[in-house]
Amino acid sequence: PPPSPPPLPPSPSPPAPLDCFTEGVRYEGTSNVTAQGRPCQAWTLPPLVGEDNRYYELYPWLVNASNFCRNPDGSAFPWCYTADPEVRWGRCQVEACPQPPPPSPPSPVLRPPPHPLWPPGPPRRPAAPSPPPSPPPPLPPPLPSPPPFLPPQPRQPPTPLLDCYFNETNGTDYRGQISTTVTGQSCLHWNKIPKSGVDYEYYNKYPWLVLRENLYYCRNPDGDIAPWCYTNSGSPRWEFCAIDVCPAPPPPPPPSPPL
Repeated sequence: PPPSPPPLPPSPSPPAPLDCFTEGVRYEGTSNVTAQGRPCQAWTLPPLVGEDNRYYELYPWLVNASNFCRNPDGSAFPWCYTADPEVRWGRCQVEACPQPPPPSPPSPVLRPPPHPLWPPGPPRRPAAPSPPPSPPPPLPPPLPSPPPFLPPQPRQPPTPLLDCYFNETNGTDYRGQISTTVTGQSCLHWNKIPKSGVDYEYYNKYPWLVLRENLYYCRNPDGDIAPWCYTNSGSPRWEFCAIDVCPAPPPPPPPSPPL
């Protein structure tokens, strides 16, 4: 029988991913400790109010970043808020990736030396004279005179916001500022919802709830029968809000009879 073929060499294992950053804003690793050894706080944990709350408004994808180091604002390095109440934030323990080596210069083109017995070539022809430069293009026609100055027109007053919701949408598009339930309880800030249990799904399904425009106002993210909110007292856990239904628009006038 023919000899057995030699065994194939083992395939090299892929290199482990480096937990480093080439551009801090694109870092998506799992480092969650600052350079001083402080653990990072989850991006969804309160209190993110005041200046810090702008990260929810500008970068809502941070709610899915757990407590990993990120760089949403384009700083020079990844960072995080710390779990230490004495230190608000810190640079993360993530090193910059090493720079690749520069490319090698191109190899010079080697030409053989001229043979002593070869006759010299014919003399080179003189270069043709350069053509005269083209004349400059003509100037464009002058611009027309601007219109006469008109005094500014008075601004129309803004249309008042109807703090009501429409039955057709069950208030899913309600963006008013009512924050009281039907029993008179005040609404809980959407940023302070418990981050566990059944309530946590609202952070995954509706990340826009943490935007500054919502605060503690009544909303209807899940398509219920009317706008609602969590209560500050926690008993009951949530209630529908005291919002009136918008009045139906008047019906259009009947068409005119033909003449």
